[in-house]
Formats: sequence, C-alpha cells, structure tokens
Amino acid sequence: MDTTKKNILMCEKAEEIQKIWKPRVGDLAWRGTKYLPTKDACGYLTDVDVFDTQGYKARGSVWLPRQDQLQEMVKSDTIINWDFYHFINDGLTDYLDYFNSMEQLWLAFVMKEKYNKTWNGEDWVIE
Repeated sequence: MDTTKKNILMCEKAEEIQKIWKPRVGDLAWRGTKYLPTKDACGYLTDVDVFDTQGYKARGSVWLPRQDQLQEMVKSDTIINWDFYHFINDGLTDYLDYFNSMEQLWLAFVMKEKYNKTWNGEDWVIE
C-alpha cells in the first residue's frame, strides 16, 4: 500500500473520491496535521490507520483507497482491462515516470474516466 506523501496528497485532492468513502474494515486512512508526518526507515508515513472495527471517519482523515477499491469504482463504467490498457499505453512514458505506484496510476485512471480530471503535480484539474 502506497503511504507516500505524494499518494496522500493525490488522494486528499481527489475530493470526489473522498466524498464517496464509507469506512469499512481494512480501509486505510491518514490522519494528517499541518506538519510533516513522521516517516519510518523506508520513508513511509507512520500516521496511517487501518480500520479494524466497524469503521469510522475521523475528522481530517484522508482515505487511501487500495488498488482493488479503485478498480471497483470503474468496474461498471468501463471494460477495465481494455480501457486501462489504452490509458497507460497512450501516455506510457509519462505515466510510468510520473506515478510511483499502482495505487497512484489507478487513482489517475479513475479520476480520468469518472471525472475527466488529470493530476498536474499539485491538484486534479479538468482536462
């Protein structure tokens, strides 16, 4: 699971995704502060919660959807394999250089397919 600062920012700025979040057991969320969170030896943020009860949505939490959850968001709207194939092949060099994890790549695909938005490095913008 990608808990890098970049992925957290991408998820936080994906307001459409955050609005549909209904916390479930096993969901991951980051409870941020205005200060840089502590990182472990591998550079991953340590202030990440795994929801292990019925789930809750703490004020200020940012949902970090897993790859399977992102795929589920576009499952009924697209033929996932074909559309994702075209998504990455149309911008293969750019996407592979720009996104550092499959979660980031799938989030970019979901935002493009469902909301016609692309990541500019700071925010999701309408294309």
